[in-house]
Amino acid sequence: MSDLLKILFCLICVATPAVAADIDFVRDVRPLLQRHCTECHGQKAQKSGLRLDVRAEVFRGGDNYGPAIVAGMPEQSPLIELITSDDDSQRMPPESQPLSEAEVAVLTDWVRQGAHWPDGADFGVVEDLSQHWSFRPPDRPEVPIVQHSQWAKTSIDHFILASLNEQQISPSPEADPATWLRRVSLDLIGLPPDPSDVADFLRRVRDADPQAVEAAFSEVVDRLLTSEPLRRTLGSALAGCRSLRGYPWI
Repeated sequence: MSDLLKILFCLICVATPAVAADIDFVRDVRPLLQRHCTECHGQKAQKSGLRLDVRAEVFRGGDNYGPAIVAGMPEQSPLIELITSDDDSQRMPPESQPLSEAEVAVLTDWVRQGAHWPDGADFGVVEDLSQHWSFRPPDRPEVPIVQHSQWAKTSIDHFILASLNEQQISPSPEADPATWLRRVSLDLIGLPPDPSDVADFLRRVRDADPQAVEAAFSEVVDRLLTSEPLRRTLGSALAGCRSLRGYPWI
């Protein structure tokens, strides 16, 4: 009788299929994703728009596929398809050793068992772009009260002067007309002003009323912005940008 029981026991063991052990995400899966995937699909880089370090992003998917994982169906999960591909140009991770059979088995069994990703197990952070400064309505800050306020001509000057005051730095004196003309010319076209332009500018602002002086300054800037040297400089810059890959619209 004992021999018969032994035979029956052996037959039952042979006939019963092996059941994969329960896969724990934190213990078994997360280390594999960190080791093999997050360099290209993590917080710093998201190739093809895919992240594999945040649960919501994994099940949302990237640009080329739907969800990277279909819970319970590894055969329909792009992640499993890509790590097991026989095509070297498609298999992930690229330019690296493929995952071992044991590692593939862990990920496959995890997906087959429902791809449970517990709360709080993300190992990356998704930035809330809605809080980026470019999406916020601009606020007009209060103009600071500063020392030497007579130096400031605009509200922006008050902020500059406030920073100088904090560092106990005195503002530079206002440039004389000849110095200003040289600076603005070098800044805009990269060339010093012509001597005849200097003489004409000094003649216009000498003993002129403040409104006429302001008009003379504005005319200099307008003339330089439409000058041939500046057009050549901008044209060269645009041509250089257009030749760069990724900027065909310029």
